[in-house]
Amino acid sequence: MFSFFSKVLCRDKRPGQPGTQAQGPLGRDVDQEATRADPIEIYSPDHERCFMVSPGDDAVFSGITDRGMARRSNQDYLLIDPLREIFMVADGMGGASAGEVASRQAVHAAYDYLLHGAKAGTHEDGPCAQAVHEAFRMANQAVRDMAKEYPEMTGMGTTMVAACMSGQQLCIGWIGDSRAYLLREKRALEQLTGDHSVVWEEYRAGRLTRKDARHHPARNRLTRAIGVDSTIQCDSVTVQISGNDRLLLCSDGLWGMLPDSSIEEVLRQADTARRAARQLVDMANMEGGRDNITVIVRFF
Repeated sequence: MFSFFSKVLCRDKRPGQPGTQAQGPLGRDVDQEATRADPIEIYSPDHERCFMVSPGDDAVFSGITDRGMARRSNQDYLLIDPLREIFMVADGMGGASAGEVASRQAVHAAYDYLLHGAKAGTHEDGPCAQAVHEAFRMANQAVRDMAKEYPEMTGMGTTMVAACMSGQQLCIGWIGDSRAYLLREKRALEQLTGDHSVVWEEYRAGRLTRKDARHHPARNRLTRAIGVDSTIQCDSVTVQISGNDRLLLCSDGLWGMLPDSSIEEVLRQADTARRAARQLVDMANMEGGRDNITVIVRFF
């Protein structure tokens, strides 16, 4: 049934052990990272249960990463650069602290490429999509290089979903099962991404309903992840953004706990991105919080 399994390794995402003191990309510790006034917010929550990125109640963006109710550490990682309109969510997998290392390495490498290495390309969806695809390749190489340097981290990997704006066009790239959703006025919530997982392939083939797929015991078995194979190919989509659109990036700790209908209701009714993000995380924890939960909400 799954002939591509011989080419793509399937791995279960597993909880890791508590990490050491986290550091940001410039070597600052987490307390400095959380309070600095720079426009770029990037953080790995290795030792805290919850971290929130938002400058105020009236902000058009907000991000939260939360350990959840069941895990001992947080292997998710988020990035928000509101000036350059770059947003990323990564969900690490691997034993010991390898999952949190993989997610951090992937985001740092991808972000560095988008800032300093991106060049106009010929991707069918435009130069922004070309840059995103190359950023994911850089992320994959960074994770694999780290695993070679530290053999105890062999096999670590991470999912990632990234969003960047170019004018009024929003480009989304992803690998794994971290997702991007878009809510437009007078339209239903749209999932922009398609999971790279065993269960999603079954859903696309019509052998599972969406509800069954969300609760399937194999829902965390990935068919693609950053760091697993020497070469990767992310998927991407480019959409036109209009006023009042609402974007959500999230790890599976959110969508695995809440149906799309609940996510849509929160995004539609919330008056600020901050309240939307906080309510989504709180609701996922109320449903059990079985995994790390990370969300980024952007109101246009």
